[in-house]
Amino acid sequence: MFLSGTTSSALTCAVLLRTHLRKKFYSHFLVGESVSSLGFLLTVLINWMHDQGLAVFRVPGLCQVNVFCSHFFLCLVIWLSVISALLILFDLARPSPVRWMNSPGVSKVWVLGEQPLCY
Repeated sequence: MFLSGTTSSALTCAVLLRTHLRKKFYSHFLVGESVSSLGFLLTVLINWMHDQGLAVFRVPGLCQVNVFCSHFFLCLVIWLSVISALLILFDLARPSPVRWMNSPGVSKVWVLGEQPLCY
């Protein structure tokens, strides 16, 4: 499960950032969600390694970082999903196209603006 999740997240980021899709509005939300889910999967891997008997928490501060990252990345995944779904619904409900929803720069601001909500 871990390998399929990390592989799909990494491939999603690579495809969305290296092709012409990087100029689309919703691609930045999907990249943010992929990076966040990848970070959450890494925290799950660290917890699994600890449960298997590996001494991963001997490094000072790693336990605190792991707890913070597990909550932070999960919160980002949820909020990115909710806000991108609401923006898609808003875009579909409008009879005329909204100019700012075609700008990748605006989507970057939305994605980066959500991160302080999770702190």
